[in-house]
Order: sequence, then C-alpha cells, then structure tokens
Amino acid sequence: MLNSTRLCSMTRSHIRKRCLTPDGFSMLAILALLLASCSSDPTRPGVRSAASLSGSPDVREDFSSYTSTAQFLGSTHGIYSGVEIYGSEYMVIDDAVGYEGSGQSLRYDYPNGNVEGGDYSVSREVLFNPVQTRNEVWVRVAVRFSDDYTISSEFGGGDAWKFLHARYGSGRWGVEWQFGDIMMYATEDWDGSFFYLDDGNGRYKNADLVDGEWHEVWWHIRSDGEGGTGFNEVWIDGVHMGSSTFTSGTDAFRGLSLSRNHNQLPTDREMQMWWGLVEVYYSDPGW
Repeated sequence: MLNSTRLCSMTRSHIRKRCLTPDGFSMLAILALLLASCSSDPTRPGVRSAASLSGSPDVREDFSSYTSTAQFLGSTHGIYSGVEIYGSEYMVIDDAVGYEGSGQSLRYDYPNGNVEGGDYSVSREVLFNPVQTRNEVWVRVAVRFSDDYTISSEFGGGDAWKFLHARYGSGRWGVEWQFGDIMMYATEDWDGSFFYLDDGNGRYKNADLVDGEWHEVWWHIRSDGEGGTGFNEVWIDGVHMGSSTFTSGTDAFRGLSLSRNHNQLPTDREMQMWWGLVEVYYSDPGW
C-alpha cells in the first residue's frame, strides 16, 4: 500500500509503473488528487518543473541541428572538447527519438562485454567557457535508458558507472551509479565525500530510471576554491535528492563529460541510452 508521504516523492513514471491496474484510469485520477494535496517537507526544496527555470542556458544542446552522426563527430561545434571523446564508434545521432521539441537525440550503443571487456567509456565532454574559470554551474540533462540497461555483470568488482562527470585537470566531481544506488562524489575528498541520493523515503534506486521513459536530472555544483568548501546537489524529475559539502580540490571546473567508465559491461546483451537535452547555466536558473 502506498501512503501519501511516499506519493509526494514519486514521479509520474514511478506512478505509471506501480499503479497500472485493471482499474488504472480511476486509480490515476485518485493519485492525481492525492499528489495535489501533498504538503512539502519544510526541510527539503519542493518539487520543481522545467517551467520554473529562469534565464537562458549558457550552453544548450538538443542534437536537432545535425544531419548525420559523422557531422556531429566531425567538429567541436563550439561546445565540445576536441580531445575528450571516447567510444565514438558507439555514438549515433538518432533521428527517430527526440526530447521535447527536438526530433533527434544522441544515442550510446554500449557493446557487450565480450567485445570491449568489463570497463569501457562512451563519452563526450562539454566544455565550460572560458575553460577552467567556472567555479559554479547548474546542469540540466534529459536521459533515457533501454529497459535492459544495467551496471552489473559477471566480471565482478565494483559495479559502477560515472553518469555525470565534472572535470578539472585530472580530478573530477560526479554523479555515479554504484550497485543499485546513485551517489554524488568528489575525488579529492573520498572520506565523507560520498552522498547517496535520497528522495526522502530512502536511497533512490537507479533502476527507477531504467524504464524506457525520459527523465530529467539537474545537478548543481560549486567550489569555493581549492581547500575550501565544495557543494553538490541533485534533482531527479523535479524531486530534490539531497546535497553534500566537502573539501574542494579545485578553484574551477573545465567541463562536463556525458558519462565515463562503465565498469561492468554485461556479456549477455548490448544496451542503449539516449541524451535528449544538455543545458549548462553559469548563473542560478532558479533551482
């Protein structure tokens, strides 16, 4: 049985998955009424929507302008690093799947582990401009996963995948899938720097994103200078998943990698994910 507190933190995709019954339409109507009556937890930011964002992104990529995958890969387009690109042979501009007004997306076709081994990156880096000067950014991405997407395989070891990856020199801050959970982290302060995403009812599970639906992830990071305080916070589908502070190892960030290091490619399948939208803000968009 789902109580009203739990419903307040559930996204629409969760409701669809958990509440499609023979009487599904009347059930969804009841759920809508319950959600409308939810009172916010005063200790957590309320549920947000993209419509609440203010200002224009400083970087915006919806993949709608490319006529082919070759065109996408053949230039930095004033957005991407010319060096930080991995697994480009597994990148496809998908003209059959798009997000919001775009009719296209960037698809990663992950090979099975027999082809590339247990640890493999498909990744392209979006640069922050001017490079290595931004100490605070707000990132909005829309992603979608095939319903067989996983970070677990028979290779063993640490089942992990760097989903979002903010770079500075050789260091990084990130949003990472770890086994069944999702966490925020920073490489310069491993002790105490891990913070597992929590929707207010326990750790948020990465399986909730693997449903063939689009999901929005918002990530706010700030460095107060090397040796100063670092700050991380994440929203998923408008629900605040918590924040963390730690000792920062950098004065500024270089860019955002659209994933890195899938540590556990399974040998029994090929998998897909899509990037439908990437936005970067250098000033607070109202989160």
